[in-house]
Amino acid sequence: MTRTPSAERTPSRLALGGLALVFLLTPTLSSAQELSRAVADRCVRATVKIVGLAADGSGSTGSGSLIDPRGYILTNFHVVGRLTAEGGVPGSLINADNRYAIATVDSARQSARPRFVATVVRADVRLDLALLRILSDESGHPIRGAPFTTVEIGHTRDLRPGSALWAFGFPLGVRTINVTSGHVTGFEMNARDDVAWVRSDAEFNPGNSGGLLVDSRGRLMAVPTQVLSGGHTLEPVELARPAERIPARWLAELRRGPIDDARIEGVPTLSTEHATLGEAIGDRAWFSRGEIHYFLVPPHDRPAHVQLDGTEAEVLVGTLAGETLASGRGGVDLPPSRQSLLGGIVLPAHPDRPLAYRLLLNVEAPASPPAVAAGDSSRRQIPPEATRPSPTSSAPAPEDHHRAPFASAAPGATPSGRGSVGVSAGMRVTIRGRMLDAMTGRPVSGGLVVVGQPGVALRSYLSAFLAGRIGEPQLDAVLVQTARTDVSGRYTLTQLPADTVYPAAGMARGYPPAMLTITINHEASVIDMNAIQMTP
Repeated sequence: MTRTPSAERTPSRLALGGLALVFLLTPTLSSAQELSRAVADRCVRATVKIVGLAADGSGSTGSGSLIDPRGYILTNFHVVGRLTAEGGVPGSLINADNRYAIATVDSARQSARPRFVATVVRADVRLDLALLRILSDESGHPIRGAPFTTVEIGHTRDLRPGSALWAFGFPLGVRTINVTSGHVTGFEMNARDDVAWVRSDAEFNPGNSGGLLVDSRGRLMAVPTQVLSGGHTLEPVELARPAERIPARWLAELRRGPIDDARIEGVPTLSTEHATLGEAIGDRAWFSRGEIHYFLVPPHDRPAHVQLDGTEAEVLVGTLAGETLASGRGGVDLPPSRQSLLGGIVLPAHPDRPLAYRLLLNVEAPASPPAVAAGDSSRRQIPPEATRPSPTSSAPAPEDHHRAPFASAAPGATPSGRGSVGVSAGMRVTIRGRMLDAMTGRPVSGGLVVVGQPGVALRSYLSAFLAGRIGEPQLDAVLVQTARTDVSGRYTLTQLPADTVYPAAGMARGYPPAMLTITINHEASVIDMNAIQMTP
């Protein structure tokens, strides 16, 4: 996907989905005075500043709002991740470790400074929304209880043109909170007649993205998201995502309990095993500009074809570096690729009705059955420090669920914050987590997390191995992958195919194996697991 250079830095076609800016607020002393003191104070305490740094030293700064007293923050996805093909892979996180600094203030006269560390737990690229959870203070001490001041989530049905609104956020380079005031100037509707955007004349500027746009009661009515200006409009037009567009499943999950894993939706990976369904309703479009729905094509060692059913929209596919490989209406033919590819569907600006479509990935059949690689057993050795009972210990024989190990994955691109995609069709996922001592809560370093092939009776194999009844080669044959924990007890598993349930276990010296079940949802590219609790 080549990018045409120009004095105005014309975006590439795959980036046409709209590069949203990270906005901030300019000072307005009179606006906060129009709110009651109690409402203004609550909004100030519920507004946060979010800072994320990439590996190359670049980063992003934006705002967010606390919507749950346990420390859950609503913001724009482009504050924490990449929204379009400009500058990275859509759907990837700015910080590969999924850690973001959170600054708060207790009053409008207080300078914001980093106080907490948060992680992305939910995100929707097409809605440009994300949900973060505060994990700890800046020193790494876990946050306990529900100590955070929050704002109530409102609904735009209570707004009309002329309704007063206030925007809260943090300017770039300024450490105190700022407030601007304005009114509702109109609404942008999608193909379902839902409000896609709230238009306002309350000023948004870089640093304000993801913050609060509240009514006189302090209810969060919308999330300041972007400003249209320059050649698109005569005057700048501020657009905010309505609060009722927060995915209902996120709020339902919050009501059920804590959300610990990370799920990023909106950039699916195609699969040869099932069709990928999508729908365009105009949520990402504005005025005369259309929208792009991105997708990933997994590595394939033979020619492939991407088929688009339901619309004759243009399909573009290129490398993750931005070079266009193929384009066409209704589908494209692709050469073999050892790396994942980035695709996009160029959709109309204002569909008259919801436009449903299907994407199918077909890979040319091989001339003869491929050989299955034996796997790299050197990466799956059980460490000598793993506790192994004497051969006289009783243990059941392993059940006959042996399967050939998965073929080794070919090298694939691994965008920041996303799992790499292997040779097998379908999305592959990265699993991250920690191993902790259940009694003390301290990290367990040097431990091992082992993942068995689906359907294998892993407990029986581990029991037989620890009893000395089978050796490492026999155990390794039924393992998909292993990962060792570092000094902080953290581990990472990569290249695990989605839509699969794996038996797994945590192992470390002085502890019996802790059996696990890992269920991988195809909607998530990175999953943060609950800590493995090791009981002596």
